Parts: sequence; structure tokens; C-alpha cells
Amino acid sequence: MNFIKKKILYLYKLLHYHDYLYHVLNMPIISDEEYDFLVKKINSLKKKNIIFFNEIKSSFIKLNKICDIYKNKHVKPMLSLDNTFDVNGYIKFHNNIKYCLKNKNIKFFCELKFDGVALSLLYRKGILVRALTRGDGIYGEDVTKNAYVINNIPIVLNDSTVPELLEIRGEVCMLKKDFNDLNNFSIKNNKKVFSNTRNAAAGSLRNQDISITKKRKLFFFCYECNIISDIKIFKNHSEQLNMLSNLGFCISQYILLSSNLNKILNFYYLINQIKDFLSLNIDGIVIKVNSLILQKKIGYGNKFPKWAIALKFNSKYAKSKLLSVTYQVGRTGIITPVANLFPTLLSGVMIKKASLYNKNEINKLNLFINDSVIIHRIGNVIPKIKSVIINDRMNDAKKILFPKYCPSCNSLLYNNKNYTIIQCLAGNNCLEQRRKYIEHFFSKNALYAEGFSSKIISKLVFNKYIYTPLDCFKLNVQILSKLKYFGIKSATKIINSINNCKNTTLSKFIYALGIPEIGLEHSELIANYFGSLNKILHCSIYELKKIKCIGDICSSSFLNFFSYQRNINNINKLIKEGKIKFINLKKKNIKIKKNILFKKNIVITGKFKNFLRKELINKLIHLGGIISNNISKKTNFLIVGSNPGNKIIKASNLNIKIILEEEINKVLFKKHKF
Repeated sequence: MNFIKKKILYLYKLLHYHDYLYHVLNMPIISDEEYDFLVKKINSLKKKNIIFFNEIKSSFIKLNKICDIYKNKHVKPMLSLDNTFDVNGYIKFHNNIKYCLKNKNIKFFCELKFDGVALSLLYRKGILVRALTRGDGIYGEDVTKNAYVINNIPIVLNDSTVPELLEIRGEVCMLKKDFNDLNNFSIKNNKKVFSNTRNAAAGSLRNQDISITKKRKLFFFCYECNIISDIKIFKNHSEQLNMLSNLGFCISQYILLSSNLNKILNFYYLINQIKDFLSLNIDGIVIKVNSLILQKKIGYGNKFPKWAIALKFNSKYAKSKLLSVTYQVGRTGIITPVANLFPTLLSGVMIKKASLYNKNEINKLNLFINDSVIIHRIGNVIPKIKSVIINDRMNDAKKILFPKYCPSCNSLLYNNKNYTIIQCLAGNNCLEQRRKYIEHFFSKNALYAEGFSSKIISKLVFNKYIYTPLDCFKLNVQILSKLKYFGIKSATKIINSINNCKNTTLSKFIYALGIPEIGLEHSELIANYFGSLNKILHCSIYELKKIKCIGDICSSSFLNFFSYQRNINNINKLIKEGKIKFINLKKKNIKIKKNILFKKNIVITGKFKNFLRKELINKLIHLGGIISNNISKKTNFLIVGSNPGNKIIKASNLNIKIILEEEINKVLFKKHKF
């Protein structure tokens, strides 16, 4: 418990420090994404350790007490927005709003999220009387004199219809061109250089010398107004912005008013594509319920309004450092170099490792140990080193040397002509290959033995209790009980699980054999075509090529595997001694009742909490769904899990119905129709 308390204390101090840099000094040193990651980490600990958290929190003083600069209280709390870096996060928000209000035609207003400094302007009888920064949301720093010299902020509103007391909120920004000019001027005169446009805008707005603020060419873009006196009442947010535009205020030029989810997502993708060509920096879009009446009905949380969300852009790239390279031995003996990186946050995920694939990739990158590198995530999932920052290379940079001997069994490694593949040819004599092959044999898509985890398999292999998958079928409670932390009950469960997996399908058995180039889909196609193991053992290349999606490489690899007598012997032993039996699924005649998924073309993307992908596919097929790998005009539904790929973009472009995991769960358990 002391460790947890120290961890909470450390994280809270770190958060407090970054809050001070952002809210008081306006000089943040971490990105919004890194800040949000820190907040989420603290909140997850807070739920489990609320007593410790309250003790620690009470020991900190508020930011407005630290800062001696004059502050004023906001007319209305200036809350920040909840945010998400994931399209799924927005889809959930969208569906929750519609579910809560029981209305399918709620209109959402979408606009740019400017990357600047939040500012509140208070007009009394049309005259600007006060300007406050956001501060902590309750108290803001008074920058009225500085606001007077920002060119596009009107000091007087010449309109008789203006409410007596009007608050206008927006963002103070600096154009990219003006930012570059400012930094170039600073470099020439040996003055402070700003790291980004937001910091430049913040420093300029808060500068005590008003003449400097005036020179810095700041711009104010408004996104909200609060009418304090009830002279003029609007029904919609869009009407408010039209009024502000007529009064001479700058508003977002890129807006969308729609109730259609796909149109909103398309707007997000469009802005993401053109953001680099805009004159100022943005970090996402803001989506809010357009109706002011519905906004009041939905209400506010402690920190955010519940009727709005910021859908932010993921960071495409991040800078990291290569600390070392380790070498992994794969199931087939191929040696894969893995980069060990300095922990770096990218798209909400902490990246510590990235595959370097092979020797050619390292040579292509011209990569050295201790190099500074640019990393990104392929398909927003797989970490990869994109390039090396050569100019940052230091004297301690070391050339990456490939091993000559296997890291596992010390056998001499084989190199092919192009050095694309470096392989250990020891096969089952290599401990790491042996372990990974057995893990594959009992994996979830093969002969799945529940509870027979990779950790247990590793212990059994390292202690020389098992050498092949067949040895696993000969295990008993006495052997398993010898392992650390294993009792009779847990050992019995594992033995029962291994025995249960003996009844399997032909396709799963083929996949479990680990034949090079033969994946799960290939195994199913081959099993369905031949129908029996005996026919497969005596098949020809001509017969294999008749099967759709089985080409020259797959068929050659398949036949090559069965050309070795030791492989045939191992299969026969598994059938006879292991007592493996095949279930014929074709004998099960299941009548499918018509339902919402019946005869619909369905595509799946992302990862799912409650199902393995294979389990979900089987359930959808059971309901009569037709599963496809690619999005097309014929696709009826796209089922989306976490970390979806580019399929979601194609689906939204084609106006295909997008279904979240929560919705598909309700359909599968007959609780919901969409």
C-alpha cells in the first residue's frame, strides 16, 4: 500500500507541475495527448485508492493561490471539453446522446478546434469591459489591456440589438506565417524562441508590455457566447455564431450541421487531411449538440459539459531513442531484430518496442544504437521506426551487429543470399522454437486448451517435461504439481482442459501443425475442400490449386511439409497416441431464423473485449451473416472494435452502417435491434 501511495503522490505532483506550467506560465512542455494520458492514469488509481487520493489532494494548494498575478472570477465557469483521440470514442458519445434523448434527429454542430489560448470577453452595453484567460475555469487572469490591442477584437459593438451583458468566448491564436516571422526575428536578435504557436500566443497575450502584444499579430476566433441578461434568447448554437459573425467576430470557416454520423466522421477525416494547409494550427474538431435547450437538458459534469466533445487528431509521429536491439527466435527459426526504445507516448499508447524486421531494414534506415528516431504506428496499431534523425547522432552511436549464433540454442545461423532472412535451422532442438511451436499448437485458433497459457508451457519446456505437443497429452497431475504455484486443483483443471481439446475440427488441426505459409483461412479452405485427413495426406498440387485463394507458394509449402516422413509420423502419433478426434460440423443442420443480420454482408475491424474475432465471426455466421474482408458498395454493416483500421473511413464514405461492440452484443443476445 505504501508503494501505491508513493505512486499516486508522484503522479499527482507531476500533474500539478504541468498544470502550473500550462495555466500559470502558459509554457507547457508536454503535448495534450501526454497530459490526457497522465490524467487517465491518475483517475484509474483514484477509483481504487480514493482515501489515499483525498489525503494527497488536500496537501496541494490551488493554482490561483500560487500565482500572484491579478485574477477575476468568471461570470460562468469556463469548463474545458472532454476529448477523445479515437473515432470510437466519438461514436460512443454520439450514440449516448441519442439514447439519452431518445431522438434520432438530433443535430450536431461541428467546428475547428483552434490550438491557442482560451479567452473570455465581457461586453456591457456593447463595450468591452473585461478579458480573462481560462485559468482554472473559475478564476482567470485579467488581460483586458492586452485584448484591447488585438486587431480583430471589437472594443465597441455597434448594434442596437446587442444584449446588455454579453460574454463571448474563443481562442487567441497566431498564424503559422506570423509565428515563423517572430521566431526568425528572435533568432537574429538572440531572443527567446517559441516552441509552438500556442506558446507564442500565450506569451504574447500575457505580456505586461502591451506594445509587444500589439506587434505580435494575434487573432481571436470565437466559438461560444453567453447572454447574461435575458433580452435576446437563441434556440441554437448556430444562431449564436451567426450573430457573432454579424457583429464582426471571426468564427470557424469550416463548419458542419448534421445529425448523420457518417457525415460528421467524413468532416473529421476531411479536416484531418487539410489541416496542414490551413493558415493556423488546429488539433481536432469540436462537436456539440446544436440545440441550446437540449444542452441545458443534458447538463454538465464536474469538469466538462456533457453535450460537447473534442475529437482530436492522433499524433502521426513521435521522436524517441534507440536504446538497444534484442533478437527474437520465431516458431520457424527466423531471427527478428527488435528495437528497444525510450518509452514514448504516441496516439495514446506508450511505445517501448518496435520490430526491425530484418537486416535489410536496419541497413535501409542506416540505424545505429543510441540514435534519435522518428516512430509511427502502422494502421494506428503496429509501432515502426520511420526514419533516423542523422543530425542528432552523437559520438556514442554504435553499429548494430547481427548475431552469428542462435540466441537460444547457440547453433550457427543460416543467411540467405540477400541477407533478408537469418534463420536457426535447429528446429525442435532449439528450445525457443520448441516452446513457440507448442504454444502455437494449443493457441486459441488451433487446439485451444483453456488455461494452458504460454507461461505454463514455458515452465514445462524449460524444465524439460515436454518436447513436442504429443508430450502435453501425456502430462499428469503429478508432473504439473511440481511447477511453482501449482496445486492439485489447478493441475487437474489444466489436464482436463488438454483432454477436452482433443475433440477438434480438421481445419484447426491443420492450422495447429504450423505449416509455413498456411494460415487460418487457408486451413479452413483446405479442410472444407478435402473433408478428411487421409485425402489431405495423399493430395496433389493440381488438386490444391483448384481451391480458391491457394496459390503456388501455399500449395508448394503445403506439399513440402507432407513430403517429410517425420511430419507424417508425428501426425499419426498425435491421432493414435494423443487420441485426437475430428468433429464433422457439416452434420449439424442448424435452421437459421430470419433476423437483422440474415444474409447481410458484414465486415469486421478492430479488437473486441468480449469476443475473439473468430468467435464473433462464428456467431455472425450462425445468424446467417455473410462475412467479408473488404469494404465495398455491397457491404451492409461494419462492426467496429477498438483501434479500427482504414475500413471505418471507407465505410463512412460509402454511408455504410457502423455498429459498435456494445450494439452487436445487444443484437447477439436479442436485446436490441438497430
